[in-house]
Amino acid sequence: MLILSGRQDPGGYQHLSDLLSVYPRGTCAILDRAGHLLFAEQPTLLAALGTEWLDRVEEYLRLLPKTSIDAAVTPTLIPGVAD
Repeated sequence: MLILSGRQDPGGYQHLSDLLSVYPRGTCAILDRAGHLLFAEQPTLLAALGTEWLDRVEEYLRLLPKTSIDAAVTPTLIPGVAD
């Protein structure tokens, strides 16, 4: 899990680190000079953190048996929602 927040976000960020006890392999980053619009206020840092997280997901998926990967990436269809 990748947990991101801006230090200047009026919604606060202090409680986000509590999620790390639930997701021990997660990453929590509080970005300074950013509020609620991280993609606009810190695009380079956001891209670097996102890329690193995706690299770790790919690494994890490579270690899983093929049947586990198929189950992990097969989308779940929601009744009543068109494809």
